[in-house]
Amino acid sequence: MSRVSGLPQMARVFSLVLLVGLLPLAIGAAAIQRQSTRSDKRELDRALVADAHSGSADLAAYFERARAVALLTAVNPVFRDFYTAPGTPQAKTRTAAPAYRRLNAALAYLERLYPTALGEASFIDHRGFENALVVHGHPAGPADLSPDESVNPFFHPTFAVGVGKVYQASPYVSPDTHEWAISNSTVVPGLPAPTTAMVHFDISIESLREALAREQGHHLFVVDRPSGAIIVDSKLRQKNSARLGRSDRRFAPLASVSPEQGLVTIHGMRIAYVHVARADANANDWLLVAAAPSVHSSLLGLNRATLVVLALLLVLVGLAVAYRWGRLNDVLSERDVDLRESEHRYRSLFEEAESGRRLLAEQNDRLLELDDLKDEFVASVSHELRTPLTSISGYLELVLEAGKLSDEQEQFLAVVGRNADRLLRLVGDLLFVAQLKSSTVVLERSPVDLAELVDSAVQSVALVAQDRGIELTLACDALSPLEGDAGRLGQVIDNLLTNALKFTPPGGRVEVRASERDNNVRVEVRDTGKGISAEDQRHLFERFFRTSEAQTEAIQGTGLGLSIVVAIVEAHGGSVEVESELGVGTTFTIVIPTVGVVHKVAA
Repeated sequence: MSRVSGLPQMARVFSLVLLVGLLPLAIGAAAIQRQSTRSDKRELDRALVADAHSGSADLAAYFERARAVALLTAVNPVFRDFYTAPGTPQAKTRTAAPAYRRLNAALAYLERLYPTALGEASFIDHRGFENALVVHGHPAGPADLSPDESVNPFFHPTFAVGVGKVYQASPYVSPDTHEWAISNSTVVPGLPAPTTAMVHFDISIESLREALAREQGHHLFVVDRPSGAIIVDSKLRQKNSARLGRSDRRFAPLASVSPEQGLVTIHGMRIAYVHVARADANANDWLLVAAAPSVHSSLLGLNRATLVVLALLLVLVGLAVAYRWGRLNDVLSERDVDLRESEHRYRSLFEEAESGRRLLAEQNDRLLELDDLKDEFVASVSHELRTPLTSISGYLELVLEAGKLSDEQEQFLAVVGRNADRLLRLVGDLLFVAQLKSSTVVLERSPVDLAELVDSAVQSVALVAQDRGIELTLACDALSPLEGDAGRLGQVIDNLLTNALKFTPPGGRVEVRASERDNNVRVEVRDTGKGISAEDQRHLFERFFRTSEAQTEAIQGTGLGLSIVVAIVEAHGGSVEVESELGVGTTFTIVIPTVGVVHKVAA
């Protein structure tokens, strides 16, 4: 009986000893587990943040590279040459003219920049039709070109942002490749007005997903910031027939988050998000999200074997703890190495982007220098041409005054004199434009008899009008004296009369009227030549200072002459009006105040 009664006592002692031994071990194990959980959470957060930054850098680099490629492609001269070549765009496309073939070659070259990622590239007119199209590196035939691209989401926004910017549209299904893609498009500069056109190419959404999948880190997503919708899942291939991204709304709480980056836990997932940098003309507002299951603490679940071993072998507690700490240190070291590699990769991408930005800035500075050199060259050549032309005119006058010439010789020399005077005026116009751009024009103000200037200008072109069979009339009232530059004002009237005679057919009529009303002197030059439409009038007054464009556009009755007229009249504080009646005939009216003249030079 005594042995039997002693067993429960021994059991109680054993249980007490076991409890006293296990209690500190259990407390130690719980402390170790909490520390391990905290460390795992910190490491998970650091890894997620690094992956999110790396993926965001990849997307930002894509947007920056696409903008640079679009801008560099747009300045290719083949697009301007296509419009300046003879014939309509449709005719050049149908006949596969050389200018059309060069367009296809320039667009096909983009495939080498984006192998397997480029869907289509096209050159689209502002009226909506495609001039050229390349799909997956293969030029489309004339019959496959779209007659109306204006229905696409990138069309109108691209022309709205204007020259020098790239519009990057929201994802859409390309009508040619049937792939989900992002459009990159920009307006081509330097085309002859009123023509405008754009260069457009698509990058597939699947190529962006593949780039994120190569990161070899945590699960990455591209999330639309305004709505929280999933645009790209790095582990889900984007099929052509499927909807974009994923249909679930797990990241809806991220909609319109204000911080640029952060860490949150959503539905048991630990999430690091970073706002993807974008330019003003980018319609995509994205977050790059890295996600992984949250770290959970479970003492019994994770340390059950350890507790059994510690209960049987108390002497091995120190070794188990040491092993646990050693394992944690190894994990920390591996995570630190991964983080440093991610930081190094991000730094390399940033340096490449910065290098590209500096290169573009240097090229822009070089273009500005070349533009200044061009202006200096025009001014220098114009100035040098005036001396021989003046000498030619002088000697012609001496020969004519000396007499002893037959009527036919005098007629020939008179023609030479008129053409020399015309060249001298053109050279003077070029020199004046160069002075306007450099802001070096100075008005020599003095009392001016505008009626005398008008009469002298009419007499100087009377012979030209007579030779061309054009009726030239003058109606001039008594005018108050003006204070201004007589030479420049005479240049205005000469330009208007020259243009009127130039674009008035034989048998037509040019009327010149000078009158005074409401302290303003008005000089009207009305002709019966080809009129100027209201749209052309608006276009001219928007761009009259850009004389090189005015010459290129070659709208009849304008050109360099109108730029000179408007610039000089503005310099005298006046204004210029253009009127056309039923598309026939043009009236140029200059209005200059007789008092309160504004002293300025338009540049």
